[in-house]
Amino acid sequence: ISSGNVFSEALAAAFSILVLVQGLIEYTKENRRESLIVEGRGGSSSGSAAATTTTTVSSSFTQQWLVPVNDAVWKSRVEWSAASFLSLTPADHIALIGPGSIVYWQGSSAPPNGENNNVAKGCQAALDTCLQSKSGRVSLPPSHPTVQSLAPENHQRCVLLQRVDEDSQLVWMVTSNQLLASFTQRDLQWMGQLALYMQEPLLL
Repeated sequence: ISSGNVFSEALAAAFSILVLVQGLIEYTKENRRESLIVEGRGGSSSGSAAATTTTTVSSSFTQQWLVPVNDAVWKSRVEWSAASFLSLTPADHIALIGPGSIVYWQGSSAPPNGENNNVAKGCQAALDTCLQSKSGRVSLPPSHPTVQSLAPENHQRCVLLQRVDEDSQLVWMVTSNQLLASFTQRDLQWMGQLALYMQEPLLL
C-alpha cells in the first residue's frame, strides 16, 4: 500500500470521527436545552409578551420580560442562554440591558424598580462602559453606577458586563455573590459565545 493511500485513509477516518463528535456535541446541546427549558414559555401563540411577565425557571430562579418582545425566536435564545449560564456557572442573576431600561431579568430576586431614575442611569452606564471596552467584556468595581443601581444588594461581589451587539445597545449583566476568581476562563468565554448566539437573529 502506498504512503499516499495510507494518508488518504487516515484522513478519511479522522474526518469521520470529527463528524461523529460534532453530532454528539449537537445532541448533547439539544438535550441540555430541553432540560433547561423555561416553564411558561410559549404561553402566547402570537409570540408576544406583556411587560413584567414573570415565569418560574427553576426552584431558585424566576424570569421577567420588562420590555415587550414580539420575536419568539430571539426570546427563546435569550431565555435559554440565561438559564444555561445561571445553571452551570457561579452566576446568580443575569439581566439583558438596553438603552435606559432592563429588557429581561432572571435570578433569585426581583429586578430593581424601573421607575427609579437611577435604574435608567445604571443601564446607560452599562452601555457606555461596554462601548468603550475593546474586548466587550468588563468586570465592574463596586462603585460603578451599574452595580449601585442594578445589582442586588447581596450579589455585588462580582458584576460582569458582556456586549451583545457591536453598537452596544444590548448588554448582558451577570452578578454573583462569589468573587470573579470563581468563574473559570471557559465560563467567561462561554459568556461571549452566548452573546453571539443571541445576536444572530438580530442580524437577519
